[in-house]
Parts: sequence; C-alpha cells; structure tokens
Amino acid sequence: MQPKSGSQPIHEGSVHAAAPDMALVLAKEQFGRRGNCYNIWVAKTSDIYALNPTDSDMFDTIADKKYRNPGGFKVSDKITQFKREQKEETKND
Repeated sequence: MQPKSGSQPIHEGSVHAAAPDMALVLAKEQFGRRGNCYNIWVAKTSDIYALNPTDSDMFDTIADKKYRNPGGFKVSDKITQFKREQKEETKND
C-alpha cells in the first residue's frame, strides 16, 4: 500500500484470491479502509523471491567492523549512570 503520492510503499499483509483483480479488491477492503491509501500492489506469492532462512549468515557483521553496530558503543551505560546521579542529586536538594 502507498499512503500518499510519492511516499514509500508499505507492506500491509497478505490476501488470498483466485485472480489478481480479486486480490486487489480484497486488499483494498482489508488494508485500504484503515487510513489514507493512494495505491495498492498485489503480487503472487510464487513470484516473490526471498533468501532461505539457512542463508542468514549473509547478514553477519564482520568482526573488525563492530563500529557499524550501535550496540558496540558503551555510552548507554554512562548515560544511565549519569541519569541516576542526577536523580539522586535532585532528591538531596
């Protein structure tokens, strides 16, 4: 579904139908009535190509590039400690 002209399409869900025109009608009724809808696309499940779950290692991060993963930074621990200290200071004032 596309909420407005020029916006990114959003995957809303799946419908099952015997023909493409019926799939469009069902998709409009199911997903288009909830909010703004500019356009809807339907595709046969058999036409969708996806990676096999056993190929998930394709997305593993290389060990020497952990800087790309925000979880590699330990700043959140310092921020949490700072917030605790600030709360304690305001309690003591």
